[in-house]
Amino acid sequence: MKRPKSMLNFVFLVFVACLIFSCELTGSGQFTTTDPWLPTITFNEQETVIQSGSSMTITASVNPDPDSYAWYLDGDLIVGATTATVTLGSDVDLGSHIVTLVVVKGNYRSSGSFSFEVSSGTPTVTVDPNAVTNGTVGQSYSFTVTADNIPSGVSQVTFNYSFGDGSVTGTGSQPATVSNHSASITISHTYDAASAYGLTVAVSDGSTTLATGYASVIIGQVNPGNDYDLTVLDDWIAANSGGYGITVDTWDISQLPTGCVFDMQFDAYSIPDKFIVEYPDGHTAKDTGWRGDSYYEGPLYPGGIAGTGAGQIDSMFTKGSQQHFKITVIGPDTGTAWEYSIRARMP
Repeated sequence: MKRPKSMLNFVFLVFVACLIFSCELTGSGQFTTTDPWLPTITFNEQETVIQSGSSMTITASVNPDPDSYAWYLDGDLIVGATTATVTLGSDVDLGSHIVTLVVVKGNYRSSGSFSFEVSSGTPTVTVDPNAVTNGTVGQSYSFTVTADNIPSGVSQVTFNYSFGDGSVTGTGSQPATVSNHSASITISHTYDAASAYGLTVAVSDGSTTLATGYASVIIGQVNPGNDYDLTVLDDWIAANSGGYGITVDTWDISQLPTGCVFDMQFDAYSIPDKFIVEYPDGHTAKDTGWRGDSYYEGPLYPGGIAGTGAGQIDSMFTKGSQQHFKITVIGPDTGTAWEYSIRARMP
C-alpha cells in the first residue's frame, strides 16, 4: 500500500531537521555540528598555564545571548556550571586539559573549546651539595644538578654550567631527557687553587633559560663574607665591597619591625657578577642574574647577561619571623669588583 505523499514529506522534514539541529559530544571532548547558523563564543580571562593548587575563572561572551550554558572539562560535564562564567578549582590534575562550552539558543547549539596546562610550579634548579667548605686543592668534587617543574611539552633540556674558576675544563653543557617534569645530571670538577668559587647552572629548553641554580665552593681557608647589623629604617647601609670568588654576607635584622621591606642598590661595574638574596633560609627572594657589560657574554655566565652592572631592587622581601637574611655575591672573573647597599623601610 502506498503511503500518503504528505506523510513522506513529513518524514523527510523530520530527517532534515535532525541533521540540521543535531550536536553530539565526541570522546575527545570536542563537539561537532551541522548547524550553519551558530551563536559565536569568545572566551575571556583564560590562561594557558596555571600553577597547581590555584584556580582560574573564565567568562564566555556569546552572541546572540543563549538560553543555556553547559561547561565540560576533558569531555566531562562540570556539574552546576550553567552560566557564562566557570571557575576551575585547585583540584585539577597536573597536565594538559580541554575546556568546552556548549550553548543552546532555541533549536540551535554551538560549542567552543580552549586548552590549558596545570603546572607543578615555576621551574627550579637545585645543586646537591649546595655548598662545599674547607675544600682541598686537587680533589675532585661531584654535584648532582636537578631541574624540576619543567613545562609540559619539553622533552629535553640542556644544562649549561660554570664551576667559577675560569679554567678550560671549568665550563660546559650537557643535555638531559625530561621525565615527569624533571631532569638531572651529575658533573665533577677539580679546583687548582684555594679560593671561594660559585658553581652556577642554567637549564634551557633550547630557546629560553627556564631557571638557574648555584652552589658555593670554598677551597682552603677562605673568608666567605661578613656579618652586618641592620638597625635603622630609611637609611642606605653599605656592605664591604668585594671581588673574585663567592661572598656570603649575613644581615641581622632582629632590631627591625616585622612587616618592613628591604631594598638593594648594587653595582657590578663592567665585569659581570650575580647577587642572590636569601630569605628565609633556603628561599631565594631575589636573583639579579649576571649583571655587567654584555661584552663579557660567555661560558663563565650561564644563562647570559641579564642587565647592566648597576641597579636597584625595591621590596625584595618582607620581614617575617626569621631575624636575618643572606646575600651571596658570585664573581667568577679574577678581575671583577662589586659593591652593594641595603635599605629597610616600612611599605
